[in-house]
Amino acid sequence: MRKATFRYGPVSEFQLLDCLLPDRITKPLPVVVCIHGGGWHAGTRGDMESYGRLIIETGFAALLPDYRLSGTAPHPAQIDDMESVLAWIAREGRSLGLDSTRISVTGASAGGHLAALLGLRATRHTNGPCTVRCMIPVCGVHDIARWRIEKPEHINCVTPLLGGRAEDHPHIEREASPLFQIHPQAPPCLCTHGTADEIVPLNQSESFVAALRREGIPANLITIPGCGHTADQPNTYPAEPLGGWPAFRDFLKQYGR
Repeated sequence: MRKATFRYGPVSEFQLLDCLLPDRITKPLPVVVCIHGGGWHAGTRGDMESYGRLIIETGFAALLPDYRLSGTAPHPAQIDDMESVLAWIAREGRSLGLDSTRISVTGASAGGHLAALLGLRATRHTNGPCTVRCMIPVCGVHDIARWRIEKPEHINCVTPLLGGRAEDHPHIEREASPLFQIHPQAPPCLCTHGTADEIVPLNQSESFVAALRREGIPANLITIPGCGHTADQPNTYPAEPLGGWPAFRDFLKQYGR
């Protein structure tokens, strides 16, 4: 495995990404962007390296970006940074052996939210810098209003993200919720979620998958019985993504190539 760090944008010191590549590249590789969690206010790109290492073994490249956290800048800074990652792939990817027409996005928790939002925003228009082919949100928040109502103890995550009280910014809350950004061109989606998730309830992924299906989008949900809020499949070493690596791998091979 080869690993290099690049700056993908000029706005912030957070705009860095790690690029993980196989030792040998014979043709341009499809790419998986892996977005870390942390309630939008914490976490680093290194949190997703276990995902990246498995991804490159399957013939993909993995990009692990940092992004501006909510304590530094509210929405839309986080999703703007993820769109800047796509623009960076379009500019620089060819020289690194990356195929900008075959992009997949994944992430866990807050990263799952951003992966879903990125997949939806990138496919709304056909003239974007890259082609996002599929998305794999892991235990992500898809309806922020419902989440803060059902889990008021986590309002300290929502307020900085929205730049103030949710009641004062309903349009921002809706704009930042993937559930309300679904459209007919949305990419295929695989969600994974623990049935005992005490931080982000399972109904967040259930509602998102159901809404995608109503639009005719291929979408599936893998539930992990008794599992709480985590990015990783229980009892796997090395750690596998929640839902198990075989399901991730097969979905990426079907839609991401």
